[in-house]
Amino acid sequence: MNKKLFRLSPGAPSLVLIVVVLSMSIMGMLMFVRTNSDMRLTQRSVQVAAQDAVLFARAEETLSELDALALSCKQQAGDGDSYLQLLAASLPDEMAMEENVIYWQETDGSRTFRAGAAVAAYEEENRLSWHTRVLEAQVGETWNIF
Repeated sequence: MNKKLFRLSPGAPSLVLIVVVLSMSIMGMLMFVRTNSDMRLTQRSVQVAAQDAVLFARAEETLSELDALALSCKQQAGDGDSYLQLLAASLPDEMAMEENVIYWQETDGSRTFRAGAAVAAYEEENRLSWHTRVLEAQVGETWNIF
């Protein structure tokens, strides 16, 4: 039986090494591109979260101002019906009151936060509570509602 020995040429290990180095380089470049893309996405997410936080904070401040207005109206009113009428008449122009809910919106560029606060009964100690909170964001031609 003739046995043939299989031998690698002297350049074979060099070729294998070149293939390994090239494939590792390509994978490294792909990871760099992906990491860079993830970094940009994270920065955009931080920016959007900051914009949302500003809108939420302004809505909370507005709710606080409304609570002070409701307290003032409650002290002036003698009963529940006159309290709601006085509160509705005292609201700023950009706010609307339907039944016992006050609606307003906070806007910041392409984002709008629509809010509503329910007015509690005259006898209750807590005057206002959140009723509606809707965040709308315009992206291109479409609106996303959260």
